[in-house]
Amino acid sequence: MRIRKATKQRSTVLATAVVIALAVILTLFLKTLHFVAKDLGNVELLWRESEAFITIGERRSGIQGTLAQLVWRDLRAMISYPTDDSSDNLVLVHIRSEAVERHENRGISGTMLFPYKNTIYHTVGVVESNWPAVWRWTGSAFEKLDKTQGTRVVTSFKLLTEVIAREGWNTTNTHFSSDRRNVYQFQVSGNGYELILQDEDRARDRTRTVSLRRFGSNQTEQLLATGSTAFHLSTSKTYLDFLAKTNGVTAH
Repeated sequence: MRIRKATKQRSTVLATAVVIALAVILTLFLKTLHFVAKDLGNVELLWRESEAFITIGERRSGIQGTLAQLVWRDLRAMISYPTDDSSDNLVLVHIRSEAVERHENRGISGTMLFPYKNTIYHTVGVVESNWPAVWRWTGSAFEKLDKTQGTRVVTSFKLLTEVIAREGWNTTNTHFSSDRRNVYQFQVSGNGYELILQDEDRARDRTRTVSLRRFGSNQTEQLLATGSTAFHLSTSKTYLDFLAKTNGVTAH
């Protein structure tokens, strides 16, 4: 009798454990997960004797779904995750004398920076119906011009190189190279600087960094931006904050 009772108790405990384990697995399998990644795109350098601007294009991406959905999509994609949400952002670095200011501008893509009548502007290539897309730098942020103002600015010259030279500025065509460290030199207020673009390729991940270093000092490189194609797990709140100002982004 005691043996039967003990056996029955063990069976009940085992059954309860199995039910709990299945419930936990089912919860995890049906729980919505959020992943984010940030990659770096074009980098532009615009400078003159008294100041310099560096723009860095960012592409923020996010995917969300249950484990079952993500596994199914990954099996279909095999090479990379499908992106549910994305946001184009522009990092602008302003250098004057020895001061370095960094500003993030959400929702702006591209890195076409140019001076016009002592003001810095930014434009991007867009479809004809939205042309022109032009922003003016206020000293702390970009403000978008209306169509009339934007048209007046971009039709005042034929080529960006033309207006850059006419306004007394210089520009450098910078680029990332696979598994290489590219260095670009320029001067501001008599101080020499190096703009450093580093690219590291791995199996399913590419990491990029943009750094700044001043000549004649023992200062370490100042990190301006970093990005990676690898997705990382995040919370629902972080997902929304990370992809802020992206039309239609909602966290489930």
